[in-house]
Order: sequence, then C-alpha cells, then structure tokens
Amino acid sequence: MRGYVTRRQFIACTFVLALFVSIPARGAEEETKSTLGERAGMAARWLQSNGIQLAVTQNLEMAEGDASPRKAPLVHSLTDFDLSWQPNSKGGLKGTKFAARYSLLNRTRECLEPDMQGFSSLSAPSFRHWREAWVEQPLWGKVRLKVGKVDANTEFAVIEFAGDMSNASLGVSPALWTMPTYPGGAASANVFADVKPWLSGGAGVYRMAEGGTYAVTEIRTRWAGRKSGRAAYGHWSTTSSRGGPTAIAGTSGSYFIVEQSVLRMGDDRGLRLFARFATADALLAPASTHSAYGFTWLGVGRRAKDSIGFAVLGLQPVGDGEALRVERIYELYYRIPLSKYFAIKADIQHVVRPAGVVSAPTVTIASVRLLMNLATPPPER
Repeated sequence: MRGYVTRRQFIACTFVLALFVSIPARGAEEETKSTLGERAGMAARWLQSNGIQLAVTQNLEMAEGDASPRKAPLVHSLTDFDLSWQPNSKGGLKGTKFAARYSLLNRTRECLEPDMQGFSSLSAPSFRHWREAWVEQPLWGKVRLKVGKVDANTEFAVIEFAGDMSNASLGVSPALWTMPTYPGGAASANVFADVKPWLSGGAGVYRMAEGGTYAVTEIRTRWAGRKSGRAAYGHWSTTSSRGGPTAIAGTSGSYFIVEQSVLRMGDDRGLRLFARFATADALLAPASTHSAYGFTWLGVGRRAKDSIGFAVLGLQPVGDGEALRVERIYELYYRIPLSKYFAIKADIQHVVRPAGVVSAPTVTIASVRLLMNLATPPPER
C-alpha cells in the first residue's frame, strides 16, 4: 500500500470540500469579482437545482490489539463517494431517485481478528469498487420500489441507535449468515410499504456473488412522542451451503430489534436503548445465536453534540465436534465532533473467550477513528 490515503482520495475530498464550503449564505452582500470559490459555489447551486447531490465520507481508523504478531498498529482508510440524482420531472420519473456509491479501502497490513464478530466495521481486504448502484421509485405515496446493487444492511436488520459503534456485528449480525453487505452489495429487487403511520414492512431478494439467493422480509412498528421508539421482526433465508459443495444447501433464521428513547432532552439529546437478537440454523450457519444490547447518550453534560455508548455482544459459535462457549464482547466509545464536517471517536473493546474457545486468552482492542463527512446541499423540492 502506498499510503493511508491515496492521491485520488485526497483530490476528490478537496473538490467536494470546495463545493460545500464555498456556497454564500443567503442574503449575503452582492458578489464581488468572480473567484474560484464563487465559481465552485455556483456549481454547487447548479447541482442542487438539478436534483444532484455529491458527498464524500472519509473514515481513518488506527487500532491495536488484534492477533497479528506485528507490533505496528492496524490502519484502515475508507473513502466513500456518493452520487444521487432526483430528476425534477413532473412525468413518469416523478419521485425517482438514482444513487451510486464508489468506495476505496486501504489498510497497512492484514487484520487477524481474534473474535468472530469483527471488532471493526471497516475490516476487509483492500478494495476499490462500486458498492451500490440502484434506482428507487415511490408509488401511490405508500409503496417504494428499489432495484439494483444494494447493501442489504442499509434496509434490513438496522439498529438505528448503534450507528456510532465500531464493532461490525452491531451493523450486520453474524447470525444473519451471508447477508449481502459491506464491503459490497448484491443485485436485488426490494419493495417497501407504509401500511399505517405506525406500521410498515419490506422484502428483498438478493443474488449472491457465489450463486444462489438471499431473501429477507421485515415488519416494523414505531411509536412517537417524547419517548419514541421502534421495533422490528425479520426473517431471512439463503440457498448458500456450508462445508463444501457436498453440503446441504439452504438455511434460514430470524431476528428481533427494539429501540427506545428515554430521558429525552430536546430533539436529539438524551439516553437511547437498543437490543437485537438473531438466530440461525446451527447445522449450516457458523453461529446459532447472536445478541446485542446497550445504550447511547447524545449530549454529555454541557457538550450537546458529544456522544457516548456502551454495548454487550454475545455470539454462540457452532463447532465441528468442539464444545464452544459464548463469545462475549464489551464495547465502549466516546465521539467528539470537531466541527460541522469532522469528528473523532475513541473506542475500546474487551473480548472474552474469542471464537468461543474457553482456553483462549481475553483480548482488549483499542482504536481511534477520524471521520469526515462532506456533501453538497440536498436537492431542492
């Protein structure tokens, strides 16, 4: 690897930053001579008026404590380039949205994860590819169709309150075996419906890269008010096999999610609880059950934008003739926004019985992540 951040990543981030920060405030005084910044602002306004939005997200993470014999820290650098277009058409394309995401991941060395749940949501071999490319069409105000290459975990089995956690299993559970998600998606067809203001659901069928399909359905309910929350139940099935080509193909499982806001102070500040439990067929899937529960708190003391979170994760691995115990992970993080566009997060995870092996030593993994999020203004509507 040439470096943590490639030249292309740096140039692209700089370009979008120029578009984003150079937009004059409304009611600003008459523009003076045309400068590069003003031209960039004009370009950003043109994109906005034509329904186009550009965004760049950069995650730079340094971690220590994995199973590698090398003493050097593990560094991941993930850059996401997002493009979306919502045509300003009154005809057949009304409400249609086209979106694509191109991602680049670089890392300094191989990641030897001591656990089965994945201590970092960025962990993957270095890659450069299109992670998503899809079209979405609303129908009758209550139905949404989404077709193309999609990351299934952006639509299903999402724990909304755990978005700042670093452990990969707080994104997609290992018990949701073969779900098409990071570092890529899969060709798919999805349909979602808002039945009532408090009740909705969705279903999707995904074409696996290795062949076969992954199908998932989910029913959701929400309740509003000062103590708002949500719950979801999902069922999934896959035609993938485990144990080689002679293995019996196909397995299924289910999951349940509940999230609740408590001690709410203002629109966003307050304590938020979450829990998810997922199951899979122990004969085929590498894990039979997975649980995740914890809390996040936005607005720590007088620091209204800081957040802190804690989670307890439990995974029951499936062994081939070996008795394995529950792998338990305790995660704690603290996130500090440095500005409107940048933030820093410290995270520590304590892994008990890695991979379910009773004799395996306990592991502690610490990481620091720098985050950048730049975007042109959303389309005018």
